[in-house]
Amino acid sequence: MSSLIGPTKKSSNNFASLLEFCTQKWSISLKSLFAAEWAVFVALGFKLHATPLQVAFHFKRLMKGLERNPLDYLGLRRYEQWQQTLQEETSRAEKREVRQK
Repeated sequence: MSSLIGPTKKSSNNFASLLEFCTQKWSISLKSLFAAEWAVFVALGFKLHATPLQVAFHFKRLMKGLERNPLDYLGLRRYEQWQQTLQEETSRAEKREVRQK
């Protein structure tokens, strides 16, 4: 199945390129993709900005569903950045809890 959204290789539209990748390389239908996106959006409480910790849950589920390892998927450099971001967010969340008490 080909995507209804078909940017050329020269396209600078990241979203369209992502849709093309998902539909062509992973054989995911647009209907399934948008259904999953909607479920994530609902789970995030319709927030337009999600914290790294909120994203981490869904990223982990995505990796499990694709039977992929986050380290292999992201590569060492990005994986280390991702882990650092999660640690920093955890630290900020803990500090917020202390201040609220």
